[in-house]
Amino acid sequence: MTKQTNNKGKKEVKKEDTRKVKSTTSKTANSSKTSSKNKAQKSAQTKKVESVKKESKKENKKSTVNKEKQNVRKMENKVSTYEPIPDEDLNMSNVIKMSIIVAVVFLGFYALTIGIQKWQKNKNNTSLSTETNKIQYDEILMSKILKQNSDNYYVLVMDKNDENKKAYTSYINKLQETKVYTADLNSAFNRGFYAEESNVVVENISDLKIKDSTLLHIENHMITEGIEGSSSVLEKIMTLN
Repeated sequence: MTKQTNNKGKKEVKKEDTRKVKSTTSKTANSSKTSSKNKAQKSAQTKKVESVKKESKKENKKSTVNKEKQNVRKMENKVSTYEPIPDEDLNMSNVIKMSIIVAVVFLGFYALTIGIQKWQKNKNNTSLSTETNKIQYDEILMSKILKQNSDNYYVLVMDKNDENKKAYTSYINKLQETKVYTADLNSAFNRGFYAEESNVVVENISDLKIKDSTLLHIENHMITEGIEGSSSVLEKIMTLN
């Protein structure tokens, strides 16, 4: 009885061990199956990602190629629409440009010339005006003897043959206070005042007659004194200051 009981116990132990081994084996098999499934899923995902990347690359290449083709077509269109300028048009354009440049240069020189001429004319007019004023002060017409601005002055009417002409001028230029105007007895503008017999102190200027060098004293636009003769005129001028 005891041996049978031991044998039964051993058999039961063996069964349990066998069960444990089977359980372990099944677990191992299940875990290997699970890991293989995971690997398969990962490889499938990897393949999908790679295929997506390849597709995107292909699309990018296609778009790049299309853009390049479009650019090439644009360039071809530009080249096809470009029309070279004929030589005749180029020559005409150059001629027009040269004509414009020549015209501008000519106008510039013309304006410069006109400006210089105007400047010279103004300068000459200024100098002439100054000289005229000086002449009007030094030499006057006999018809204007009584019409000067001053109220007290002398007028020396000179004959061109008077030998004291230089002496008169020398003394007149030294005067500081007394104003002395001169008149040319032989001038064509004064011929009406020349006569063989003199008439000096007059109220009306049309009655004035002079035959040789005479110094007239004018006060308040009237002839108050008339000194005739070359020597007498020079003596009187020498006393003036």
